[in-house]
Amino acid sequence: MKLITADQTTNIDRATFNWIFPDRKEETGADDITYPPALWEKKGIYYQLNYFSHCADEYFFLENCGFFDALSFSVDFYGTKNLNIIELSNLLFLAEHFGYDISDLDLFERYGVAGDRKVKTLRELKDLSEDIKEYLAVKNFSFKTLNLLTRLPENLISILDSYLLTENPSVSDFKKMVTKLFDMKEEIPQDLATYDKNELEKVFLSKNITQENFLSEMKDIAGEMKPVKIKNLDNFETDILELSFKINSPEDFEKILNQMFEKKKVIKNIYRVMEKYDLH
Repeated sequence: MKLITADQTTNIDRATFNWIFPDRKEETGADDITYPPALWEKKGIYYQLNYFSHCADEYFFLENCGFFDALSFSVDFYGTKNLNIIELSNLLFLAEHFGYDISDLDLFERYGVAGDRKVKTLRELKDLSEDIKEYLAVKNFSFKTLNLLTRLPENLISILDSYLLTENPSVSDFKKMVTKLFDMKEEIPQDLATYDKNELEKVFLSKNITQENFLSEMKDIAGEMKPVKIKNLDNFETDILELSFKINSPEDFEKILNQMFEKKKVIKNIYRVMEKYDLH
């Protein structure tokens, strides 16, 4: 690392590496810095790694280092212990911008970001509104909730946005709202794009009644298959059924197989009910 002057750098990019969120977090103390900002060069472009809003007369220049060295410097400068979910999303985009996969970075694994689904969810957080991102940045949500949130259609994202501004909900209430909106996304009118408590409660009540009727029918039909248990493991987001039973002898196994064959109409009836409620 060496000290260079501003006139030695003709092309400084202060935006690309700015993964801090919200931006005002980085602004604190920006005009009262202890050391000059740091730069990393790639293909003639000098990327500023810290104090992103600060123009200086002098800079520390990271010589002979690659992208990961530059990223580590930037992240370590601000600290890695308390990164929020939006900052992780920004870091994902930063790595991908330079052509790298996050599997090359231990940082994401430390925050439990592993697997295609979590990476996809993290990537899609980028498109959320600033108000929702600011809320997520200061709260703690599971990837299950974040996954549902990023899969909401545009009008429901708008409803959630106005819900935040109107109700200032707790984490628990926000999670419940995300789950309800996701579960009832097909029933909520597409032209409803702002939070209307009365209108949404009507939809929620109607859906609850329909769901209770469906589960009641399913319970009665599935009960005919005993001792074979029939389950759907994803709350009927798919039409995949899991059948399970217990045995303690070959004779038990053969007996249950014969019963299943005799009761094969039960499975047909289950899918008939699922189709009736638009779940198949």
